[in-house]
This record gives sequence, structure tokens and C-alpha cells, in this order.
Amino acid sequence: MDFILITLKHSRNSIVDMKIPAFMAVGEFIEIICRLYDILASTLQAEPLGIVLDKRLTFAQQQVENGAMLTLYS
Repeated sequence: MDFILITLKHSRNSIVDMKIPAFMAVGEFIEIICRLYDILASTLQAEPLGIVLDKRLTFAQQQVENGAMLTLYS
């Protein structure tokens, strides 16, 4: 399984470095993180791509690469 190294920022301004599966659906990732941190979020933005990621697609399908900054928004 391929992994990517990302930095995640969520609504409480918490920043966490993570290693995540590249072939995980973005929607599944959002659900897991919301449960883990007890937050509400519905979108995930990726930098440096500058796009809101499609929940139905995987990180690999959307070309998210090592070093990406992912920000959760409600």
C-alpha cells in the first residue's frame, strides 16, 4: 500500500503531521478525523493544489502528494 505524508490543520488550529493511505477515499478520511478530534467538518482543502478535494475520490486520484497541507473546514 502506498502512503503519503501530509500536514493536517483543523478548525481548532491544531496542526498534525500524518502518514495516510494514498488510496483512501477523502470522505472516509474526513469521517475518521472528525470522530477522532470530535469536530464537525465537511470539506478538505489541499495546498499547494489549491482545491477542495472531492470526497468520492482518493488522495492519489486527486494527485495529493507528500508534503501537502490539508485543511478541514465545516
